[in-house]
Amino acid sequence: MNPPPVDFTSLAIDADGLPEIFQRIPETAVTKFFTGLYMLDVERRREVSQAAISYAEAYIQHLIDPALPRPQASPLMPEVKSLGASHSSDRCMSLKLLKQWTGAMKSAKPGARRMSGPVNPALISHADKFETIPATEMRKLLKAHLADRFQLKAERSSGGPWHYLNPGRHAGVAIDFSGSWGQQLRYRILHPRARLGVSLETVWNIGSGDWDFIHRGNWDASLAVLGDIYEFFAQVLPAAPTPAVESGPPG
Repeated sequence: MNPPPVDFTSLAIDADGLPEIFQRIPETAVTKFFTGLYMLDVERRREVSQAAISYAEAYIQHLIDPALPRPQASPLMPEVKSLGASHSSDRCMSLKLLKQWTGAMKSAKPGARRMSGPVNPALISHADKFETIPATEMRKLLKAHLADRFQLKAERSSGGPWHYLNPGRHAGVAIDFSGSWGQQLRYRILHPRARLGVSLETVWNIGSGDWDFIHRGNWDASLAVLGDIYEFFAQVLPAAPTPAVESGPPG
Protein backbone atom coordinates (compact mmCIF):
# COMPACT_ATOMS: atom_id res chain seq x y z
CA MET A 1 0.00 0.00 0.00
CA ASN A 2 1.32 3.43 -0.93
CA PRO A 3 1.69 5.85 2.00
CA PRO A 4 -0.62 8.89 2.02
CA PRO A 5 0.83 12.11 0.56
CA VAL A 6 2.53 14.49 2.96
CA ASP A 7 0.50 17.56 3.85
CA PHE A 8 2.56 20.58 2.83
CA THR A 9 -0.34 23.03 3.15
CA SER A 10 1.23 24.82 6.12
CA LEU A 11 3.97 26.05 3.76
CA ALA A 12 3.23 28.72 1.16
CA ILE A 13 4.21 27.37 -2.27
CA ASP A 14 5.71 29.39 -5.14
CA ALA A 15 4.93 29.11 -8.86
CA ASP A 16 7.40 26.23 -9.25
CA GLY A 17 5.80 24.23 -6.45
CA LEU A 18 8.62 24.88 -3.96
CA PRO A 19 8.10 26.39 -0.49
CA GLU A 20 8.45 30.17 -0.57
CA ILE A 21 10.17 29.96 2.81
CA PHE A 22 13.41 29.04 1.01
CA GLN A 23 13.61 32.58 -0.36
CA ARG A 24 14.06 33.81 3.23
CA ILE A 25 16.64 31.28 4.41
CA PRO A 26 20.12 32.83 4.95
CA GLU A 27 22.11 29.90 3.54
CA THR A 28 24.37 30.30 0.51
CA ALA A 29 23.72 26.73 -0.67
CA VAL A 30 20.05 27.69 -1.04
CA THR A 31 21.07 30.87 -2.87
CA LYS A 32 23.14 28.80 -5.29
CA PHE A 33 20.21 26.50 -5.96
CA PHE A 34 17.69 29.24 -6.71
CA THR A 35 20.18 31.26 -8.75
CA GLY A 36 20.78 28.20 -10.91
CA LEU A 37 17.10 27.26 -11.00
CA TYR A 38 16.01 30.60 -12.42
CA MET A 39 18.63 30.38 -15.15
CA LEU A 40 16.86 27.33 -16.59
CA ASP A 41 14.02 27.38 -19.10
CA VAL A 42 10.51 26.78 -17.78
CA GLU A 43 10.33 23.08 -18.62
CA ARG A 44 13.71 22.27 -17.12
CA ARG A 45 12.89 24.31 -14.03
CA ARG A 46 9.66 22.38 -13.59
CA GLU A 47 11.60 19.11 -13.85
CA VAL A 48 14.07 20.16 -11.14
CA SER A 49 11.32 21.48 -8.87
CA GLN A 50 9.32 18.27 -9.20
CA ALA A 51 12.42 16.23 -8.31
CA ALA A 52 12.82 18.30 -5.14
CA ILE A 53 9.14 17.93 -4.23
CA SER A 54 9.17 14.15 -4.81
CA TYR A 55 12.34 13.79 -2.73
CA ALA A 56 10.85 15.83 0.13
CA GLU A 57 7.66 13.80 0.21
CA ALA A 58 9.56 10.50 0.21
CA TYR A 59 12.00 11.78 2.86
CA ILE A 60 9.21 12.76 5.26
CA GLN A 61 7.33 9.51 4.62
CA HIS A 62 10.54 7.69 5.55
CA LEU A 63 10.76 9.71 8.79
CA ILE A 64 7.16 8.83 9.62
CA ASP A 65 7.61 5.16 8.72
CA PRO A 66 11.28 4.05 8.84
CA ALA A 67 10.28 0.81 7.08
CA LEU A 68 9.94 2.85 3.90
CA PRO A 69 13.18 3.36 1.95
CA ARG A 70 15.05 6.64 2.22
CA PRO A 71 14.88 8.38 -1.18
CA GLN A 72 17.80 8.60 -3.57
CA ALA A 73 19.01 12.14 -4.21
CA SER A 74 18.48 13.46 -7.73
CA PRO A 75 21.66 14.31 -9.69
CA LEU A 76 19.84 17.41 -10.91
CA MET A 77 20.30 19.26 -7.62
CA PRO A 78 24.13 19.57 -7.51
CA GLU A 79 24.11 20.47 -11.20
CA VAL A 80 21.73 23.36 -10.54
CA LYS A 81 23.77 24.55 -7.52
CA SER A 82 26.98 24.48 -9.57
CA LEU A 83 25.31 26.53 -12.28
CA GLY A 84 24.14 29.08 -9.73
CA ALA A 85 27.55 29.30 -8.03
CA SER A 86 29.37 29.86 -11.33
CA HIS A 87 27.22 32.89 -12.14
CA SER A 88 27.03 34.57 -8.72
CA SER A 89 30.23 33.84 -6.83
CA ASP A 90 29.99 36.86 -4.51
CA ARG A 91 26.39 36.04 -3.58
CA CYS A 92 27.29 32.42 -2.85
CA MET A 93 30.07 33.14 -0.37
CA SER A 94 29.51 32.87 3.38
CA LEU A 95 29.40 36.22 5.15
CA LYS A 96 32.41 35.31 7.31
CA LEU A 97 34.48 34.49 4.24
CA LEU A 98 33.27 37.60 2.44
CA LYS A 99 34.29 39.79 5.41
CA GLN A 100 37.68 38.08 5.72
CA TRP A 101 38.41 38.37 2.02
CA THR A 102 37.47 42.03 1.71
CA GLY A 103 39.20 42.76 5.02
CA ALA A 104 42.41 41.40 3.52
CA MET A 105 41.87 43.60 0.46
CA LYS A 106 41.67 46.67 2.70
CA SER A 107 44.67 45.64 4.81
CA ALA A 108 47.93 47.55 4.55
CA LYS A 109 49.87 44.35 5.20
CA PRO A 110 51.50 43.02 2.01
CA GLY A 111 50.91 39.39 3.02
CA ALA A 112 47.17 39.93 3.41
CA ARG A 113 46.96 41.75 0.09
CA ARG A 114 48.79 38.94 -1.70
CA MET A 115 46.29 36.41 -0.33
CA SER A 116 43.22 38.46 -1.25
CA GLY A 117 44.24 39.28 -4.79
CA PRO A 118 43.49 42.61 -6.51
CA VAL A 119 41.36 45.12 -4.66
CA ASN A 120 37.73 44.92 -5.77
CA PRO A 121 35.95 48.15 -4.70
CA ALA A 122 32.52 46.80 -5.70
CA LEU A 123 32.99 43.68 -3.58
CA ILE A 124 34.26 45.74 -0.63
CA SER A 125 31.22 48.02 -0.90
CA HIS A 126 28.96 44.95 -1.05
CA ALA A 127 30.52 43.43 2.08
CA ASP A 128 30.36 46.70 4.01
CA LYS A 129 26.55 46.68 3.73
CA PHE A 130 26.28 43.78 6.17
CA GLU A 131 26.84 44.00 9.93
CA THR A 132 27.55 40.64 11.54
CA ILE A 133 26.06 39.57 14.88
CA PRO A 134 28.20 37.97 17.62
CA ALA A 135 27.28 34.36 18.39
CA THR A 136 26.61 35.17 22.06
CA GLU A 137 24.07 37.81 21.06
CA MET A 138 22.40 35.47 18.56
CA ARG A 139 22.09 32.80 21.22
CA LYS A 140 20.39 35.15 23.71
CA LEU A 141 17.97 36.52 21.11
CA LEU A 142 17.14 33.06 19.79
CA LYS A 143 16.55 31.71 23.29
CA ALA A 144 14.06 34.52 23.99
CA HIS A 145 12.31 34.06 20.63
CA LEU A 146 11.81 30.30 20.97
CA ALA A 147 10.67 30.69 24.57
CA ASP A 148 8.12 33.38 23.67
CA ARG A 149 6.77 31.69 20.53
CA PHE A 150 6.87 28.01 21.49
CA GLN A 151 7.72 27.88 25.22
CA LEU A 152 10.94 26.01 24.41
CA LYS A 153 13.59 25.88 27.13
CA ALA A 154 17.32 26.09 26.40
CA GLU A 155 19.59 23.27 27.56
CA ARG A 156 23.26 22.80 26.77
CA SER A 157 24.08 19.33 25.51
CA SER A 158 27.27 17.73 26.76
CA GLY A 159 30.05 19.37 24.77
CA GLY A 160 27.78 20.06 21.82
CA PRO A 161 25.04 22.35 20.51
CA TRP A 162 22.26 24.01 22.46
CA HIS A 163 18.92 22.22 22.59
CA TYR A 164 15.58 24.01 22.80
CA LEU A 165 12.95 21.62 24.15
CA ASN A 166 9.40 21.56 25.43
CA PRO A 167 8.32 18.41 27.30
CA GLY A 168 4.74 19.01 26.15
CA ARG A 169 5.61 18.86 22.44
CA HIS A 170 7.24 16.14 20.39
CA ALA A 171 9.82 18.19 18.51
CA GLY A 172 12.80 20.24 19.62
CA VAL A 173 15.59 22.20 17.98
CA ALA A 174 19.37 21.77 18.24
CA ILE A 175 21.45 24.84 17.42
CA ASP A 176 25.19 25.19 16.98
CA PHE A 177 26.44 28.76 16.67
CA SER A 178 29.67 28.07 14.81
CA GLY A 179 31.11 25.94 12.06
CA SER A 180 34.31 25.08 10.24
CA TRP A 181 33.14 26.48 6.89
CA GLY A 182 31.75 29.85 7.89
CA GLN A 183 28.47 28.64 9.36
CA GLN A 184 26.97 31.09 11.83
CA LEU A 185 23.96 29.03 12.89
CA ARG A 186 23.45 25.33 12.25
CA TYR A 187 20.01 24.04 13.17
CA ARG A 188 18.48 20.58 13.30
CA ILE A 189 14.91 19.71 14.22
CA LEU A 190 14.96 16.96 16.86
CA HIS A 191 12.43 14.16 16.80
CA PRO A 192 12.50 10.46 17.73
CA ARG A 193 12.07 9.71 14.01
CA ALA A 194 15.14 11.80 13.22
CA ARG A 195 17.55 11.23 16.08
CA LEU A 196 20.43 13.01 14.39
CA GLY A 197 18.16 15.91 13.52
CA VAL A 198 16.71 17.06 10.23
CA SER A 199 16.52 20.39 8.40
CA LEU A 200 14.01 21.68 5.87
CA GLU A 201 16.83 22.21 3.38
CA THR A 202 17.95 18.59 3.71
CA VAL A 203 14.42 17.30 3.27
CA TRP A 204 14.13 19.11 -0.07
CA ASN A 205 17.77 18.32 -0.98
CA ILE A 206 18.35 22.04 -1.57
CA GLY A 207 20.74 22.89 1.28
CA SER A 208 21.87 21.66 4.67
CA GLY A 209 20.48 23.89 7.41
CA ASP A 210 23.89 25.49 7.92
CA TRP A 211 23.08 29.21 7.81
CA ASP A 212 26.05 31.31 6.81
CA PHE A 213 24.73 34.70 5.71
CA ILE A 214 23.07 36.14 8.81
CA HIS A 215 23.39 39.88 9.49
CA ARG A 216 21.54 42.63 11.31
CA GLY A 217 19.37 43.33 8.29
CA ASN A 218 17.91 39.82 8.04
CA TRP A 219 18.13 38.63 11.65
CA ASP A 220 14.47 39.19 12.55
CA ALA A 221 13.39 37.43 9.37
CA SER A 222 15.80 34.57 10.10
CA LEU A 223 14.29 34.11 13.57
CA ALA A 224 10.80 34.00 12.06
CA VAL A 225 11.88 31.46 9.41
CA LEU A 226 13.42 29.17 12.03
CA GLY A 227 10.18 29.28 13.99
CA ASP A 228 8.15 28.51 10.85
CA ILE A 229 10.39 25.52 10.09
CA TYR A 230 10.02 24.18 13.63
CA GLU A 231 6.25 24.60 13.41
CA PHE A 232 6.10 22.73 10.09
CA PHE A 233 7.94 19.68 11.42
CA ALA A 234 5.91 19.72 14.65
CA GLN A 235 2.79 19.47 12.48
CA VAL A 236 3.84 16.84 9.93
CA LEU A 237 5.74 14.41 12.16
CA PRO A 238 3.65 12.13 14.39
CA ALA A 239 3.42 12.86 18.08
CA ALA A 240 6.04 11.17 20.20
CA PRO A 241 8.05 12.02 23.34
CA THR A 242 10.64 14.75 22.91
CA PRO A 243 14.12 13.22 22.46
CA ALA A 244 16.09 13.13 25.68
CA VAL A 245 19.43 14.92 25.69
CA GLU A 246 22.35 14.95 28.05
CA SER A 247 22.09 18.50 29.29
CA GLY A 248 23.79 21.06 31.43
CA PRO A 249 22.53 24.30 32.96
CA PRO A 250 20.15 26.46 30.88
CA GLY A 251 21.77 29.20 28.81
